[in-house]
Amino acid sequence: MSSRYCVDYTEQAAKSIEDLGYFDSRLVLSWIDKNLNGCDSPQVFGHALADKQAHATLCGLKLLDENSEAWCYHVGEYHLIAEIRSDLRQILILALRQNGAANSDDAAK
Repeated sequence: MSSRYCVDYTEQAAKSIEDLGYFDSRLVLSWIDKNLNGCDSPQVFGHALADKQAHATLCGLKLLDENSEAWCYHVGEYHLIAEIRSDLRQILILALRQNGAANSDDAAK
């Protein structure tokens, strides 16, 4: 079994990245590819979210897997909210938020 992590996206996260526009979407996707995709330890690039239920609710998602960890990564003016599933060696990008915005829909207005 490989010790490297792979990155997957929820539909919500993929749509949010797609809606950013060319420059910002390339910035975010390049950062993910360089730092997270295929990495050995995704924890070194972000910080743990203490209350994963609250962050799942903020993202409009169901409760995260009981065995997973919720993490936040800062990329330019954006926060990536992710679930790290160490048992599956998977990083699931849950949502993208603009810094200071409670909801990505509000940030787009």
